[in-house]
Amino acid sequence: MNRYCAFISFLLIFHGAVGQMHFGVMTYNCENAFDTIHDSGFDDYEFLPDGEKQWKRWKFFDKIKKIARVILSVDSVQPVDVVCLCEVENDTVVDYLTKRTFLSRLGYEYLITKSDDSRGLDVALLYSPFTFKVFESQSIRNSLGAKTRDVLRASGELMTGDTLDVFALHLPSKLGGEKSEELREMIVKDVRKCIDSLFMSRLNPNIIVMGDFNSDANSPLITKTLSVKRCIENGGKYTDLCQLLYHSSDDSGTYKYKGVWSAIDNIFVSRSVLSDYNSIYTKPEWCRVIDLPFLLEDDKSDKSKKPRRSFLGDYYRNGFSDHLPVYLKFEYLFNKEN
Repeated sequence: MNRYCAFISFLLIFHGAVGQMHFGVMTYNCENAFDTIHDSGFDDYEFLPDGEKQWKRWKFFDKIKKIARVILSVDSVQPVDVVCLCEVENDTVVDYLTKRTFLSRLGYEYLITKSDDSRGLDVALLYSPFTFKVFESQSIRNSLGAKTRDVLRASGELMTGDTLDVFALHLPSKLGGEKSEELREMIVKDVRKCIDSLFMSRLNPNIIVMGDFNSDANSPLITKTLSVKRCIENGGKYTDLCQLLYHSSDDSGTYKYKGVWSAIDNIFVSRSVLSDYNSIYTKPEWCRVIDLPFLLEDDKSDKSKKPRRSFLGDYYRNGFSDHLPVYLKFEYLFNKEN
């Protein structure tokens, strides 16, 4: 406890002394961050004190403290500026997270969807109002009217005075076959329409799309429907988004299922932020999976590692999540050496 207090104090003092060094964003699927109270109209009964998960208040508080620990551990130089959180139930969860954990000292504000998801899960966006001043936000509901999570869009002003547009999403899983695929494609098409409108209305827009896509970046849903290309590829369109995080091995990723890693959590950006002439810019090597030791545990099935998850069935394992976070750093133009 004292070590974390000292760490937060160090971050605040260091940050105040030298100013903002860079701009950081992350995405993290928290794995079932429910409160302990039933939300009318939603199937959250297993996460009640008398439900299958025996979701007592101490488990809830333990869960949000762990989420806070992850956010604080991602960047050792300064707090992350914008955080996409998937699988959070409601305002209560995010309010406790930002006001009743170590994050309370950092002044985060937040946005959250009010989705019609059957379990009541939403997508939230934590942001520092000192470095990302939100002036517009909206929830994008799927055109099919299906009971799933909305996409959260936020537009804000950076310290450079430029606008950054952020899309935070958690796509439905592939369970459900053809019907699920139709829904997933429709949601991505809706997001792509919003992105296209930004390219029509703004010159060199700064765009970030991040979250849990429940698909690898090389799937047609990402490469074709969302129009994402690897940033090292030649050609492509000006309006393409760029993939920075490459999943090329069997021993790394953000999610492990039946012994196989995949990178279903990702961050995609517009081409403009890859230019060092832009007000903020980034590089592929600045996008990485956060695989800190405390987020992992031994995988007895193949003698490697796997995410240290919160639950195994109904058993609370005192872990963090079944996903690993992804972090991306940007640098400001005014921090560049002449």
